[in-house]
Amino acid sequence: MPYFNQPALLARIIFALFTTFVMQTALAEVKDYAVQVSAVVQAAPAQITLNWPRDYAATGYSIYRKALAATSWGTA
Repeated sequence: MPYFNQPALLARIIFALFTTFVMQTALAEVKDYAVQVSAVVQAAPAQITLNWPRDYAATGYSIYRKALAATSWGTA
C-alpha cells in the first residue's frame, strides 16, 4: 500500500475546493453585473437601438455616450 503524505494531500484537496469555489463565485458575479446587449444601427435618421434580455433583479441601467472627438463620457 503506497504511503500518502496526509497533511499535504489534505492541503491539496482544500486548495482545489477553495479554488473551485472562488472561480464559480467569480463567474456568478460577472453574470450578475454584466448585460448581454445587442445594437441595431440605422444611418438615416441616425439612430442606435439597444436590446438586452430582461433581468427581473435589475433596479436600473445607466447608459453613456461619447462623441468620437470627446475626451470623456457624458452623464447617464
